[in-house]
Amino acid sequence: MKGKHKFAYIWEEMLFMILTHPDPELPVVEVQKEDGQGRKRLLHRNNLLPFISLPIEDI
Repeated sequence: MKGKHKFAYIWEEMLFMILTHPDPELPVVEVQKEDGQGRKRLLHRNNLLPFISLPIEDI
């Protein structure tokens, strides 16, 4: 890939929840899609992006 946006399409649009941190000595976590569908995956912490905001419900 060339250009300044070469990383633009690497990240997935689905949100994932961290389920477990199998070994505190390793930077690997087990994740699954937020809706609970699909398989569980082991990912290195470098492959994770923080999710900073939560939706605000109208009262």
